[in-house]
Amino acid sequence: MSLSKRLLFFALLILVVAACTQAKQPGEMAMVIEATESALVFEPPHVDLGAVKEGEEAVVYLRVRNAGDTMQQIVDVQTS
Repeated sequence: MSLSKRLLFFALLILVVAACTQAKQPGEMAMVIEATESALVFEPPHVDLGAVKEGEEAVVYLRVRNAGDTMQQIVDVQTS
């Protein structure tokens, strides 16, 4: 086996190992945050806009505050 083929083989091996050890997906991270009892407080805790027709704009202002002692990170926001 030539030196260039060996280098190519090891480079591909390192690439595969690095791909297998990548960071968790955002959804998985959110589960960890919930499991550690997040101290984020949303005010108001629930918002119901009723029926919003397609094309209409609905604006809601929420206050989000950290009631705990540790820093929190919001990684993903989705509407229902």
